[in-house]
Amino acid sequence: MGIILFIVSVLLNILLSIPALIHTIAGSIRYKSKFAYIDSAFMRGAKALDIFGNVAYGTLLNDLFIKKGGYHFGQGTEKISSAAGKNWILGKLTPLGLGLTGTLNLIDFKNWKNGGHCWTAIEGGREHYHSLRWPGTIKWYYTFSFLIISTTLLYLLFRLLIWIF
Repeated sequence: MGIILFIVSVLLNILLSIPALIHTIAGSIRYKSKFAYIDSAFMRGAKALDIFGNVAYGTLLNDLFIKKGGYHFGQGTEKISSAAGKNWILGKLTPLGLGLTGTLNLIDFKNWKNGGHCWTAIEGGREHYHSLRWPGTIKWYYTFSFLIISTTLLYLLFRLLIWIF
């Protein structure tokens, strides 16, 4: 039953994403709240998808991004950034995990001066992790390698979907 519900929820997310975007923009115009309404709605949606990805794909994330003995992805209502941040502090990220963490830190440039996105995103037991030493800046080649690998895989997936359909 869980597999069927998962597939239905993923399909609904795909099917409703464009109409939801249009509806959110129309609602913003209708209620004259401008960009703040759109930004707030999609920020909440992004957080929900982040939690979904952490829980639904936890096993894959654990295998790809953490070393043995690391903090496991897939914990309850935690975001991927939080689990990555905990593993970053513990020194339990694989090179691919360091690339993911570096990419997340790069995207959220507002938190560069605060230690990076994954450092500020740590949830639950934050005091314990923040009492540990900040792990330092992630080397640029981890982030660059991750971006190249993930972009290539997304492109190949796109080409596969085009070939199938």
